[in-house]
Amino acid sequence: MSTQTDASSLVCSPSDEQGRIAIAQVRIHADGTQPVLIREVNPKKADNIRIESFGVIPDDEDGFRGVSLPSDPDAQITTNHEVAAGEHATVQLVMSLVSPLKSGVIKSVELQYDDLGRTGSETATAGLRAQVFPAGEAVPDDSMCELTDE
Repeated sequence: MSTQTDASSLVCSPSDEQGRIAIAQVRIHADGTQPVLIREVNPKKADNIRIESFGVIPDDEDGFRGVSLPSDPDAQITTNHEVAAGEHATVQLVMSLVSPLKSGVIKSVELQYDDLGRTGSETATAGLRAQVFPAGEAVPDDSMCELTDE
């Protein structure tokens, strides 16, 4: 499986009242001859962010992509965790702030996966640049969202 290691976009958004946000921007490719099963998605370079749930949508299917609040009916996270052999897909995440009164940053995630033709799990890192703010908080001037040299 290959991943997009550099995030192609930067997400800056306030969370909902529970400190959660839904993001669907992690791109992956099952580049082998067998399907790939994503077992876990964990923050790798992150501060004050945890991943609550995830799903996978093939790139040829309609489904939530982008950024939204998890309560939005259009931002439903799929329960599918499999990518067909040779296909591109997008990983959907529900992330939450560990401390809901402080902002959180994530720069990459680690995907644990199984190539269904073999035994054992492997890991891959995928880029995801996001800063999540507590509900109702404006983007501060010193946030990574306002910095252009990163």
